[in-house]
Amino acid sequence: MKASEPGRLFSPAPAPKVNAYIGGLWADRYAYVNGYYHAAVVLGKCVIDGEPPDLLFYPICFNFRHCIELHLKALVYEIDSLHRVLVSLEEASDLPSKPRRMMKRHSLICLLQWTEKALEVFSDERMDKDVRRAILEFDRYDADGQAFRYHIKNDGSQSLPDESRVGIEALLNRMETVHFHLCGIDMWLADQKETAQGVLDDLSES
Repeated sequence: MKASEPGRLFSPAPAPKVNAYIGGLWADRYAYVNGYYHAAVVLGKCVIDGEPPDLLFYPICFNFRHCIELHLKALVYEIDSLHRVLVSLEEASDLPSKPRRMMKRHSLICLLQWTEKALEVFSDERMDKDVRRAILEFDRYDADGQAFRYHIKNDGSQSLPDESRVGIEALLNRMETVHFHLCGIDMWLADQKETAQGVLDDLSES
């Protein structure tokens, strides 16, 4: 590995343990989902350890919100992948709309509603109510991904005009539940796809 080159911002360091491995195999969607989640947790723990909550609130919430958006888009991807296999087996109902359209959206409520309707195609299980409530609360505060990034939105209005207080530790605890619940759905979809693909492969060989 080359040593850092003067003037280059993104260059390797001599010590391997402080190098971030990026791109290629290191840049799948889970690297982004887990990366934004972990960054928010680390910042939240800094607040608990005494760092100023007012300053760190915005990057904490931006990271958490973006993590939710990426989580939901990962579910859209997995749902689409499973659906394609089931279509080949002639065992699939129609999805609510084309998944590719949802990948371009930033609205959490739109992504959530699509995911919930699409999951009904495969299972009778429903999204956990507390998880759903937390996602909708994030959407209410930041419907278009601007409020936690900019103090002034594109239309010129203040992103968060009303003063309030937010407990960071409670936020961390609720987001832990959200993160692991969405991870669980993702893993279930991947398992269903693997099973269905196995059936399809067996039929192809017979």
